[in-house]
Amino acid sequence: MVKSEKRFAVEYFDGGVWKRHHEVKCVGGAHEPLTIVETIPFEKCDASGQFEKKSAGQLEDEVLVRLTCLDDNECTLKIMPYGYIGGFVECTTAPAPKDTTRIGYVGNSFTFVNTGDFILKELAWYEGHYLDMNVSVYPGASFKTHLSLTGSLDVISGGGYDYFILQDQSEQAKFFGRDSTKAILDYTKTIASVVRYFSPKAKIIYEQTWAYAAENFSSTGSFEAFDNFATKGAADLSKAIDAQVSPIAQAFAIVRCERMDIDLYSTDFHHPSAYGAYLKACVNYLTIFKTPFTEKAGSANFALDPQICRYLRDVAQRVVIGL
Repeated sequence: MVKSEKRFAVEYFDGGVWKRHHEVKCVGGAHEPLTIVETIPFEKCDASGQFEKKSAGQLEDEVLVRLTCLDDNECTLKIMPYGYIGGFVECTTAPAPKDTTRIGYVGNSFTFVNTGDFILKELAWYEGHYLDMNVSVYPGASFKTHLSLTGSLDVISGGGYDYFILQDQSEQAKFFGRDSTKAILDYTKTIASVVRYFSPKAKIIYEQTWAYAAENFSSTGSFEAFDNFATKGAADLSKAIDAQVSPIAQAFAIVRCERMDIDLYSTDFHHPSAYGAYLKACVNYLTIFKTPFTEKAGSANFALDPQICRYLRDVAQRVVIGL
């Protein structure tokens, strides 16, 4: 696979014209994805949340965003053909937060399915924090995979992060909690050391993977057994790299016990549903900022049931900050 770098302009259609927001680069081979997590300031959005009608045949609330290649040589783009990927655009008149926190994030489909990273950014926005996020996600990626992906290394080497979120392949913590697999520890230490080389002041957050029912609870036989192995593994691995655990699995377990009517899982019984992604984002937010949600967070419900979102925020607060 030939490694290369392509430059693109992120542009958006606003008020009848295409406007350039910023430039990005796509590094690595032809099959390495580019993840963009940005807030775009549309000028033609009124307080009702509707965009101006742009041209015949377009919906009033349709948003157009494109990537334009800036290189002379030929380049092509395609949207990755994976299910579950969704986005939600919300028009807000809330002013941009003045407080900026720089976040690095590497993960896999447990992050990009139903866009848990985007939800984290918008929750923070309403709570008064602008997240400057650089994200690299790749299907099924472990830390070993990320250390071989040019795009992930590019995110890490960007440096200067306040926090860096590490999300390993969904079974790795379980394997380590059960078998103390040395290779998992070695790759966890390696990626943490690379992060700290470029961001020596960054606080590392290790995401705790939730238990799931697929493949006989990932060959553990029950939610409880999966949770026990994965929780122990996450605790031991995070201790080895002096990281803080984001206790997502504990939050999932509470909801499974208290509210069986809320489905946290997609149809494959392991990826997050929209509510699962929301809960994950709430736990990550509180792990970073350590202060309770205000009523403003209720404005970021992503077309979900506001009362269920309120309950999920409450569960996250119980788990992370003891409220």
